[in-house]
Order: sequence, then structure tokens, then C-alpha cells
Amino acid sequence: MQRIESHGLSRRGRAHDDNQDHYAIATLNKSLRLHRTNLTLDDDTRVHGNNQGHLFLVADGLGSGTQPDRASGVAIDSIVTYVLNEMPWTHMMGAEPEDVRIALMDAVRNAQTDLRRRSTTPGPDMGATLTLAFLCWPDLYIGHVGNGRAYLHREGDLERLTTDHTVAEVRAQIGGQVEPAKQPVLWNALGGRTLDVHPEVQHFELRENDTLLLVTDGVARERDESRIRAVLEGNGAAEELCQNLVDVDGQDDRTAIVVRCLPTDRSGCVETHVDPSALEEGSQEPVPSMLKRIGRAILRVPAFRLAQ
Repeated sequence: MQRIESHGLSRRGRAHDDNQDHYAIATLNKSLRLHRTNLTLDDDTRVHGNNQGHLFLVADGLGSGTQPDRASGVAIDSIVTYVLNEMPWTHMMGAEPEDVRIALMDAVRNAQTDLRRRSTTPGPDMGATLTLAFLCWPDLYIGHVGNGRAYLHREGDLERLTTDHTVAEVRAQIGGQVEPAKQPVLWNALGGRTLDVHPEVQHFELRENDTLLLVTDGVARERDESRIRAVLEGNGAAEELCQNLVDVDGQDDRTAIVVRCLPTDRSGCVETHVDPSALEEGSQEPVPSMLKRIGRAILRVPAFRLAQ
């Protein structure tokens, strides 16, 4: 099976007292717990099946709304919970792409409902952008709301997989222009003052040696695509690539997840490396091997930056 190396990193921008970005990296697999047995295993041993997929998410709280740091955390928590408890991910290997697209769109719509429900202020002001990747090798699904971005680096070429959900992007597509002050204005985001959300979910196929990148708009603003391409062409470990992308002095918070599709391991195992390092000083530590369980299905979250 394909080996996947991934790493996530987030840095607070100078303009903010708190980091308004959050991210999560998760591996999905089946398990069962042996309560009693006369096999050469201890009682209550958990036996794990093969990996069923990988989930990667980045979210950015909207500074124009209330509690932007909490909003991005709620968005990711909602997606993780929905994928684990509601989405039939154990049957997604080899599923029809349209079925997976619909399931992921439902997950994003559920996050919209959660954000509005969990807002602690009168009115639906808590909002966030969200970019997610759901990988069941070789099938890749990119879900997207707002102006975070997903990129694919393949054989020296960099392709942007998402379209910014901004007024400026819409006008650019029809040959129009927007005054600079209105260029970052979003027409689509989670929460906020709109009742509806319009998730965009696309299907791609990955290849060995591909590199996938998810970033919040703080990275896209500080690093143009030529610089992003140069970083990814460095062919370093995922951790090194993340550091090169986010460790730049900037006003906005910067978050990146790098996913490298390594050459096939002949042992048939899937190998995943994720963020082992702490975040910036004062932030919550990643929770290693955090498990959420329902029945025989578990979601292992080895890298998780989520505010309380």
C-alpha cells in the first residue's frame, strides 16, 4: 500500500493576539477490542485493521466575526466528529466518487449548522473558512469553503486545486476588476451571517511522488505560487517543507499541511508520519494518538491543534 508522510504546522501572525487558525491530521481504520481470549494476547487488547483513509483539515476563523479562534476550532471539531460518527467512511474505499462527494458536502453543511448553534453571541456572527482533503488511495477529495487553498505538486508542476470564494475571484473569471479594499471579501464561508453554505468538493487521483499542500490564506498571501513551488521542489521531509512555508514574518496567521506520497513500501504497510512538535509558545500541545471510538471504527488523530 502507498506510504504517506504528512506534517502540519501553524504560526500566529503579528496582527493577532491569538492564533485564529486550526488544523487536524487523522488516519481512519477499523479496530476491535478483545475482552477475553486464551490467545497469546493480553485481555482488552485492541486489534487494528488496515488504514481506510486519511483526513487533513485547515480552518481560519473570520476576523470580521466574533471569536474567530473558536470558530475555526469548532469547524474542524465538527468535521472530525461527523466523519467518525455519521459518514460511512469504512465503505469509501473504491466507492463511487459522487457518493463520497455528497458525504463530504453533508459534513461541511453540518459544520455550518454547528457553528451557528454553538455561537455564544446573539446572531450568527462566528465564521470560518475550511479546506479539507479526504484520501482513500489513490482517490483524493478536496472540500473547500472560503479562501484557503489546496495545491498539488507533481513532477515539477504546481497546480492549484481550489478556487478562492471571493468577490475578486468571481469578477476575475468574467474579466472584471475589484477595488483593492474589496478583494478579500468572501461570498462563501462557514457560519457568519448567511444561512447557507456552498461547499465545493472535487475528486482527483494521486500518484506516487505527488505532494499535496493545504494552506490558510495567510500562507497564500505571504508566499506566491512561484515561491510555494520552489519550497515543494526542495524534496525535503514534510516537516521541513511546512517550516519553510509558515516560518516567515507576517501579519496574518499561517497554517500548512504537507502530504507526501512516498515510493511504495514493499512490506505492504502504510506509514504515516505527522507533526510531533509543539505549536508556538502558549498554544495547546498536539494530542498524540488521540482516539475517538464508535463501535469497531476509530479515528486516530496524531496531530491536532484545537482550542478548548
